[in-house]
Amino acid sequence: MTNKTILTAKIVFSIITLFASISLTAQLNKQKTQEEVQYLLQKYAHCYVDTLRGMTSQQWNERVDKLWRKVNKAKDEEEYWYALRYFGALINDYHTKFPDHGLYNRNGIFWKSDTIFPIWVKTWKDGRVFVVKDYTFCIPEKSELLEVNGYPAKELALSLRELNFGEDRYAFSFGNEQEEGDVRVWTNFTNFLFCEKINTPFNVVYKEYNSNEVKTVTIRGLTREKIYNIYKSLDKGKVKENSNFSKTPVEYIKINDSIAVLDINLFWGKNPISFLLSNNDRRFNKLIKKSMKSVADDNIKHLVIDIRGNPGGYLGSVYKTMDYLTDSTYGTKDTYRVSKESKQAAIPVLKNGYKIVYNKAEKEKVKASLSIFENMPEGSLFPVDTLLPMKHNPEKLPYRYRGKVYVLTDALSYSGSIIFCNLIRATNRGVLVGEAPGGYSIVTGGPRIKIKAPYSNFIRMDVSYSQSKVYENNSSEYHYLDMDYLIETEFDEWINNKDTKLDKLISKIQSQEL
Repeated sequence: MTNKTILTAKIVFSIITLFASISLTAQLNKQKTQEEVQYLLQKYAHCYVDTLRGMTSQQWNERVDKLWRKVNKAKDEEEYWYALRYFGALINDYHTKFPDHGLYNRNGIFWKSDTIFPIWVKTWKDGRVFVVKDYTFCIPEKSELLEVNGYPAKELALSLRELNFGEDRYAFSFGNEQEEGDVRVWTNFTNFLFCEKINTPFNVVYKEYNSNEVKTVTIRGLTREKIYNIYKSLDKGKVKENSNFSKTPVEYIKINDSIAVLDINLFWGKNPISFLLSNNDRRFNKLIKKSMKSVADDNIKHLVIDIRGNPGGYLGSVYKTMDYLTDSTYGTKDTYRVSKESKQAAIPVLKNGYKIVYNKAEKEKVKASLSIFENMPEGSLFPVDTLLPMKHNPEKLPYRYRGKVYVLTDALSYSGSIIFCNLIRATNRGVLVGEAPGGYSIVTGGPRIKIKAPYSNFIRMDVSYSQSKVYENNSSEYHYLDMDYLIETEFDEWINNKDTKLDKLISKIQSQEL
């Protein structure tokens, strides 16, 4: 055998070995992905406070089956990670998030060089898709997209909404904020198309705003980097001015001699250092006190508390706000799911919850209650008020308000804002106006357990282990809050980025219809 023949044989053998190795690796990876998904499903069911959360068993099983179909169909790691998005259809709660808060980009799953759908869209309640900005300048703003590469745009949008973590109302509103979703985040329309392998060139069927003429255009894709650079070059200052986090958490606005607005865009003072040092939200307390003094000084008869877009915050700040409005006892009935993980994470949260209601009193009962929780078997439910009723007696604060209260909400009101609405109703202290908040009236807790996937360990699941409902609300069903007076956003207002709810409410108050 010549040296050349030997060399050729070695090369052939190396190639065969390489292919065998790749095949074996793929097989092992397939086994690992199945083990990983099973692990994540078990962890979620074991640690989450109420796995079904408003779903029927049939709905749950159908969504789990769809997740498995997507996972088993995946040909490589990237497709597998894309398939994990279908876990989102199991999560009916924005507090619990997976995978990784939607930010695949930090792990390099999305590349700057990826060519993607170059249109920023928003979707109406029924799933219809409308253009906010076409970065290729082919399709006019506010046009309705009908099809993308033969796929009905409405069906694509509704599929994406199902995958976004959070109740349906919140998932809808969260996907339609004024600022464009980051092109590196999977929870938007652009990346939904990318992950579903709907690729460039994009054949788009659409019709312009207020027109029934159907048009077709083929547009090229743009890279993430190109879109992101265009996005960064835009004047985002105006958008940020309107975003809640840039605003002072509590603002007082006098409308006239009898009507004022208390704008609470977050039940937290946005001062983490002070909060950590004092374990109390001192900044929020100062802001709400200053505003309520203005209400008293101006002798306001009708107070609108505007919590549109308020995602929640600190329960102690919710209670502090209630203390200015009522002298009735109020509180929440909290339940914790007991697991190995929650026993580690929940103790400081429990202590703080007891402190909000009892301050430094009832030390022995607090200690005994914590001990009961620590010794309960995994999988059981722990009522926080087992030994200590979590009912709060309002502080005797100066500037307590006795006039009429109107709480204005929308679908981006969530978490602590929903608890606030429930407390207002339970104490018969005001009227709920606007659109129902985006979450169910039974609210899960913000503190979460962090669970890492066993193999794809950069992917993390954040699981809420607690839920709250107001004592007077005995319903065990998951439903959205009913408004005392419904003011919905009309389509023409929505497409033109107008929100007239506050103006309509003030008009109703002035005409004495409310």
